[in-house]
Amino acid sequence: MIAAVIADRMFRVKGLIFMKKFICVILILAALLTFASCKGKGDDETGTTTYAVPVIEESTHSKEFKDESGRVVFTVDVVIPKIVDDCDPKVAEYINGVALDIFNEACEFAQSNLEYASKDSTPWAKTITFETTLLDNRYACFLVNDVFSVNGDIPTLKTLCFDIRNGATCKLRDFAINQDDPKSCFDLFVSDTVAKVLPKRFHVSAYITDDVLDRLDEIMSPENFYLTENGMGFYFDKVLVDERLSGNFRMTFTWFELTSNFAIPE
Repeated sequence: MIAAVIADRMFRVKGLIFMKKFICVILILAALLTFASCKGKGDDETGTTTYAVPVIEESTHSKEFKDESGRVVFTVDVVIPKIVDDCDPKVAEYINGVALDIFNEACEFAQSNLEYASKDSTPWAKTITFETTLLDNRYACFLVNDVFSVNGDIPTLKTLCFDIRNGATCKLRDFAINQDDPKSCFDLFVSDTVAKVLPKRFHVSAYITDDVLDRLDEIMSPENFYLTENGMGFYFDKVLVDERLSGNFRMTFTWFELTSNFAIPE
């Protein structure tokens, strides 16, 4: 009888110990699930913050400028990128503001040339559009095509490149391998890589004379770059090659081709 009572008590004690261990395991699992659910949507498995690809829409702006008689003498038509979603609000506001400045600057240009445009029988015009060259979870890069029409079209290109993590404007020097002397990276790239490929890539190779190759440092500018999915692109005004040419010439390079001079920073 006594042995039976002792056995029963031992069984109950073991049962309580098992239940306590089971409850501890449940509590630990619950804590882990809570921690996982508290991690931001922008955190990866290592806890490093990641970013979504921003949603971009076209934003159209137009304005007409008239002379004293009421005749339209200058028109401005601008299509610029606008971030509408999946981006930090402050970053989006800054980038959208920079893009909107393009329209405002075009209007200021039209206003300052109104007197000259009024003397022409045909209205002058500024037509600005953009091309997205890269849009991912780190960079937003655009080429702005600005065409000034007055007795013919005068096209120019401009780069807008941003780090969407903080809204910072990206410059070519940010991608230089040698951060202590980024200019040397560009100079080597021009004198070595560009000098080798330009005669093959230019639409009329006969224009790329020894004189042109000697002047590459004047033709190429570190401002005239853009990011692509696989590397970088560069452009220049073809009139710098020969005064009989017009328009912009563009050429792209893979990160492998750029490896000695440029790379995506860590």
